[in-house]
Amino acid sequence: MFDCDAFDAVVHAHLDHELDAGRESELAQHLQICAVCRERLDVERSYDAALRTRLRTVESAPASLRTAIRGALAAAQPAPWYARGLASSWAPRWAMAAVLAVVLLIPAVRLLQRVPDVAHAAGARHACHHLETAGPVPPCCKDLGIGVGGHLGEPSPGVAVPDLASHGLQLARATRCNFHQADANLLVYRDAAGGSFSLVLAAYDPASFRLIRWRGEDGVPVAHYLVPVDEPALGVRESLDVTLWRSGNLACTWTGPAGDPKHRGVQRALHAVLH
Repeated sequence: MFDCDAFDAVVHAHLDHELDAGRESELAQHLQICAVCRERLDVERSYDAALRTRLRTVESAPASLRTAIRGALAAAQPAPWYARGLASSWAPRWAMAAVLAVVLLIPAVRLLQRVPDVAHAAGARHACHHLETAGPVPPCCKDLGIGVGGHLGEPSPGVAVPDLASHGLQLARATRCNFHQADANLLVYRDAAGGSFSLVLAAYDPASFRLIRWRGEDGVPVAHYLVPVDEPALGVRESLDVTLWRSGNLACTWTGPAGDPKHRGVQRALHAVLH
């Protein structure tokens, strides 16, 4: 059975029409049900098309120049291996490939390694929403006045506020917030030691999640990012574990103190609750 973890191993063979019929069929079936891998395939296909376009525009060296170089090499003493390589008809292509690696691949790797804007936004939002049950809410928020089991409205209509008491977390506040320039439902939980955790439920936006590094966890594509937050005005300086995943049309973000043993366990429980 094909899963998201196998995508990277077969995507290039698929684009080069080198994938065997059996795996091609499995990939096609997986793409029908997995929007994340369809988007990743679109990115790889666009990059492949750009690379092929650039290579087609490479100008070949004049035939007279290649003939003169080969004649001079033949008349000279045996050349070292690197000189023979430079005399090859493939030399211009390898040179262009090296240039393209610098121009395209290195920036692409750096882009994939950066923490995406949506994760930074989740960290910043968490920092200013250490909400108490009866405390004030920021101007960007509206208190929903509901507790555990209460049903949320847009952008996550019908979703019930999860009960995380069995994991040592109590609901502090449920609000609707203008999160990352879009409406989101924001649920704040606190543990006995005063640690703050937040769950953000927003409409899934493919553009915001296109270059996120997903990995499979119990069949769910999940992304983890370590986001430092330094907000002197709020008295907040901490390192946050920001976890992203998709549930249907919802983008789910679970944020809490980095290294807290409860964080990952609660996140996996939320997968089942929000499926």
